[in-house]
Amino acid sequence: MSLIKVKGSSITGALAAVDGSALTGLSSGLSMADMWSLTSNFTGSANPIASNWEQNDEESFSALGSSMTQSSGVFSFPSTGIYYVTFSVMSEANALTNDMFNMIIQAEIGNGYNDTAFPKLLLLFHHNNFNERFDIVNLSQGSSDIDGDGILDQWEFNYFNSISKVNESTDYDGDSFSDISEFIAGTDPLDDKSLLGFMLPVDVISGKVLLRWKSIPNRRYRIERSNGDSSQWEILASGLLANSTRMNYMDLRVSNGLPVFYRLVVEED
Repeated sequence: MSLIKVKGSSITGALAAVDGSALTGLSSGLSMADMWSLTSNFTGSANPIASNWEQNDEESFSALGSSMTQSSGVFSFPSTGIYYVTFSVMSEANALTNDMFNMIIQAEIGNGYNDTAFPKLLLLFHHNNFNERFDIVNLSQGSSDIDGDGILDQWEFNYFNSISKVNESTDYDGDSFSDISEFIAGTDPLDDKSLLGFMLPVDVISGKVLLRWKSIPNRRYRIERSNGDSSQWEILASGLLANSTRMNYMDLRVSNGLPVFYRLVVEED
């Protein structure tokens, strides 16, 4: 077998067009891209890093498609699919000590894939900056609620550093709002002033009732009303998505001589 060197100047003519219809097995391409970063330096240990996250707003990056959502360091993808996940860490270490950095990415079971088919997280890419110390990257997959109490273990670790201190029947801060309700509502289980409810006073303005409450971004709320019979509730509005920490709703005042009750509900996915 011999190789023949051909000069570029000897190649003439035009390349034949490629018919796209002859290509098979290709999808529509990249449909989603998103980037998040920490807003401040992190020192210590956490599982997960639950605060100071923000969606990247640098001019060099522009999100594509529907974005991820983030709650207490847990990221949710907008839909099922195959995702390429990368992360970059910049670290500082004392040259006189033997420092080690351990980073973990966890993927939850039960996200739509069959356990015998595709893996939950297909590809992990990680890199250190030049001349930085070594680290350990661990990819793990496990149940998101090992103790089966209906509360995500990561949420329990975030507030209590344990999954055994609270469950579906406890009320750690004694505010008559159970810990599982705090988890669903996104309120603070360590603060008896943090709970789901309408703010007082409830104002009546020009024949309309103004309902106000402290909201948690990305939570969806439902407003219900009962007129005289607290066992019968009418849905006034649903799917109210919070994009701030305050929300309100106006309802026409009912004047039929019967007591009127309002109820605020967090809608679960």
